[in-house]
Amino acid sequence: MNQDPAMPRTRVTTVFGRAPTGVSIRPFICEDESGRMLYVKPFGSLAVSLISEWIAARLARELGLPMPEVDLVDVPADLCRAAGDADLKPGPAFASVSLGPGAADLQSRDLGRIEPGILAETLVFDAWIRNADRILGPVAGNPNAMMVSPGSRFFLIDHDNAFDPEWDPVAMHKMHLAWRQAAHWLDSGHRDEWLVRARNAFDKLDVFWQELPPEWLQGAEETSSVFRSQVLDILNLPFDSPQAFWMLFHPNSP
Repeated sequence: MNQDPAMPRTRVTTVFGRAPTGVSIRPFICEDESGRMLYVKPFGSLAVSLISEWIAARLARELGLPMPEVDLVDVPADLCRAAGDADLKPGPAFASVSLGPGAADLQSRDLGRIEPGILAETLVFDAWIRNADRILGPVAGNPNAMMVSPGSRFFLIDHDNAFDPEWDPVAMHKMHLAWRQAAHWLDSGHRDEWLVRARNAFDKLDVFWQELPPEWLQGAEETSSVFRSQVLDILNLPFDSPQAFWMLFHPNSP
């Protein structure tokens, strides 16, 4: 993963088409010059969505959550012209490395094969970053999570709607795929241990922000500045107002 915006980014060399799924941003299936298969969300997508993807992914990996490798790649202009899709813009793009042919969308029947502690970590992470896009009911949903065979390995994907100022904790109680693990966070020992790790990840936020391609911010400086302040306010909640944050996991929360 190239984390230095001053360094040349890996180039995308082949575009195979659009992914069959994707709600807010339907990614492109690509290959880069090193032979990696990627899901690419291109430059030209809403800047706030791309920023959210990168910052949330970097925080998740810092916390040790199961995430595919992510990277910043370059999509050449001639490749965009050849692809013939107006949504594919040249320039720096967000890329998630494919989990391989054994990857499939998480289903309700898979939840029993996932370690409860990992589900609890997923729940608190989504509450921290105000991510409502991890929904799973008995028969359908938008889990933004994958199971990979063999081994029934669990991975989180897609954070372009994170840091939502209108995020609704009531909806989290009703629909989050891991809500049954909320009781894990009633234990003060679990809370204290998570706060230490979250604080260590949060302290690297400036580094993660500096990794963002300047092209994503150009022309949207005011918007990105406001969004950065919003992200800071959201991520500071468990440190500034821990009681308010942990009340989200109380059985009598709204």
